[in-house]
Amino acid sequence: MKNITYWQTIAHNDFAIPATDTALELLPDLLVLLRSENPVLRDDLAYSILAHWLSRGYFTNNTKLELIVHLEAELQCGLGEVGTKTVFGRSFACLILATIVGTHHQNAFLEEAQMQHLRRVALAYLAAEKDLRGRTLEFGWAHAVAHCADWLDELVPSASAVELQQMLEGLANKTLVETVYLHNEEDRLAFAAARVIAQGLLTISTIEAWTKNLLQLPKSDVATHNARGFLRCVYLHLLELSSGANFLSCIPKTF
Repeated sequence: MKNITYWQTIAHNDFAIPATDTALELLPDLLVLLRSENPVLRDDLAYSILAHWLSRGYFTNNTKLELIVHLEAELQCGLGEVGTKTVFGRSFACLILATIVGTHHQNAFLEEAQMQHLRRVALAYLAAEKDLRGRTLEFGWAHAVAHCADWLDELVPSASAVELQQMLEGLANKTLVETVYLHNEEDRLAFAAARVIAQGLLTISTIEAWTKNLLQLPKSDVATHNARGFLRCVYLHLLELSSGANFLSCIPKTF
């Protein structure tokens, strides 16, 4: 395992791969650091380096497919636990999965069946994740909900109407929790939801029924607070998205 100075040198050198190593050789170490409790190693270095290398095309399609399998398994490690350190591995797996899907949009390598599978996995993970912490004092960002929302956002293009409706419901359902979101989690969920709506594949009546159901479901004051904040953010994001303004009337002013 390389020491922290080695990784800092890479980051400070515009994420260039050292002449003595290859991206593939360093990948196992980066995956270990991606679940580190040390926020510098995990977030500033491992995630940042891996995201840059993926975006720059330093890994083959086969390696990315293998990486997807590894990260899907990581999503199951400690799933259901609350307040433990396993959340970091799950959360940052979501971010790297989002980056991988982003590379697919630039140079397609995933079959549609694989994209459908990833949508199912992302929605199942979002529903099952119980650790809702945002930023922790000792270990930095957990932010599993926000990171999964980012992943789902990357999965919106090419989704069918049925899949988009499932995504919309899954994103909204994550607001109906007994934790007040403090670190813009509802905004990240809402951006993905607005992107779903702006795709234009869902009918006006479907979106109106979705918002009405979200506001009328029996829930606590905390969940109501989250849901209303979520809808406010959806409205604001729709204003910014191409074609989004066409659906503003679907969001009731009672939010």
